[in-house]
Amino acid sequence: MVVSAASRRDLLRRWAAPVSRMTRAVTRPAVAWIAPDMCTAWSGSDCRVCEAVCPRPGAVRFAADGRGPLVDHAVCDGCGLCIAACEQMGSAGAIRWVSR
Repeated sequence: MVVSAASRRDLLRRWAAPVSRMTRAVTRPAVAWIAPDMCTAWSGSDCRVCEAVCPRPGAVRFAADGRGPLVDHAVCDGCGLCIAACEQMGSAGAIRWVSR
């Protein structure tokens, strides 16, 4: 059975929704950072799973030219949902923790 990228994003979004409500108020010492050389979206893929699962509007946004995602560290609360989702999509190592 083949599952499309859109179906996987929808599944991850539904899976992350209950968790995101619990993690919004917590401030963590680290935030996400996306390595462009490891990210499939920066390589031309239509992957947007990190943006889809992020509970904080504007924390993960795509570059103005549409090449790939960027993390706004002022908005990111460090919940880690994007890291888990990225690993599930098979792009392990594209999103990493960095200190605030």
